[in-house]
Amino acid sequence: APDFRLLLATDAVSLQRKGTAKLKINVDRIGGFKEPIELEVQGLPSHVTAAKVVANANQPAVEVTLKAEELAKIDVSRVTILGKAKGLQRQATLPAARGLPESSSVLLAMALPTPFVIKGVYDMGFAARGGMHKRTYKIERKGYEGPIQISLADRQALGDAAERGIAVR
Repeated sequence: APDFRLLLATDAVSLQRKGTAKLKINVDRIGGFKEPIELEVQGLPSHVTAAKVVANANQPAVEVTLKAEELAKIDVSRVTILGKAKGLQRQATLPAARGLPESSSVLLAMALPTPFVIKGVYDMGFAARGGMHKRTYKIERKGYEGPIQISLADRQALGDAAERGIAVR
């Protein structure tokens, strides 16, 4: 019989105050199902809204836009996506590895916007073991005048393994 499934593309999404985020939903139409599917986001925290979304016939995926107001509380919550079409109602799920249960919710993390941006230059250069490898970073302060403390976690994999007594060949 004609039917549909909604598949989540991710298990978590981060949304900043006064910002927007998109959540992709894949639509799996079964048995020639071609009806439009109305999507509804349930469990949204206060001051967070979701735009109305309809998956039209032959549309394989849609994006739900989440929008947070300035008063949105910094917290995490679980939201679910419900699809309704022609008397059918289906909840979006995240496919899981074999033997594991599917997830039917998305973790929504409300975050503060960062007042600055740190951008690294992608460089695949090599340095001799124990030598120096320099990287270039650019800080865009966006008006932020406070201190910024940066610590890097880059380590040479080979040296790190040797330090822990792991034989590397």
